[in-house]
Amino acid sequence: MAISVLFLFLVVRGLDPARFWENLRQADYQWFLPASVFLVMSYALRAFRWRLLLDGQVGSLRAFSVINVGYLLNNVLPFRLSDVARAYLISRGTPVGGARGLSSVVVERVTDVLAVVILLAGVLAFALPPALAGVGGGALASQIVGAGLTMTVAALAAFTLLTVAAVRPTLPLRAVTWGLRRVPRLSEQRITGLVSQLLDGLSALSDWRRMLALFAWTAAIWGVSILADWAVARAFVAEADLALGAFILALTGLGVSLPSSPGQWGVFEAAAVLALQAFTVPQESAVAVALTLHALGTVLSSALGALFLLREGESLLGIANAVHQWMVHMRSSRASSPS
Repeated sequence: MAISVLFLFLVVRGLDPARFWENLRQADYQWFLPASVFLVMSYALRAFRWRLLLDGQVGSLRAFSVINVGYLLNNVLPFRLSDVARAYLISRGTPVGGARGLSSVVVERVTDVLAVVILLAGVLAFALPPALAGVGGGALASQIVGAGLTMTVAALAAFTLLTVAAVRPTLPLRAVTWGLRRVPRLSEQRITGLVSQLLDGLSALSDWRRMLALFAWTAAIWGVSILADWAVARAFVAEADLALGAFILALTGLGVSLPSSPGQWGVFEAAAVLALQAFTVPQESAVAVALTLHALGTVLSSALGALFLLREGESLLGIANAVHQWMVHMRSSRASSPS
């Protein structure tokens, strides 16, 4: 929470309230319609990608439903617990185990980080923002490149480890078995069963055709997301182009990886404003774009999530309690039965 408050303070520091409200009044809100369509399309594409990672064992509507409930929970739960909730929800009424659902979400996250750094590299290489190319922009560009390189190394390392585990699942199983035999209080059978489920969630990485399909779905997701960010920016900035939309998406992708409050408020706005100001957009316009872009995504995902939550016959509190009990059960399953 403190990080979110700090970044929100930095975003609005020096802001001219009159100019900010003028930007909101003069915005062309017709652009919010295509932006909303693009956002919902990106959610649908994410459902298709997740279905691929789960070997088609869930329907597209079911995957879409759980993803949107996950977005709703992400807006109210801290520490990315929404990812755990997704794993729990997808395991209900489907052949997919919770551990497998969770590992498939990990593959999603790592693949998305790779997409972020590729997108960032593309913008910096082919459409360098004016403020970064000018005098004094080199230091900021270096910081952005440094953050991107750090995430690239981390993402490539994680993706490589996940791929090795998918191609040679016996390696992690042997390592886990070796470790468990040295901790007699743990149930080897139960834990190796959970690890096997986790490895099942990586199966798409063991087949080059499915891996290509994973990359294709990811490219489609991020391409449509660029259009959504561009459309919102276009409502406030007449000269906004796709390069600006791509840079907003890349930097907000980096920003939301930081720990923050539920919904990533503060860090999202700071990253979006940085991207916009790099394209010489005035602070008041940049803050207006950042806040409305974040609000639009939050409202859409929360509305869809609430709709599908009702379809599940659940409430936010009920899901939170069920996820907590499921996590307790998962932890307790690692312990051996008392003799």
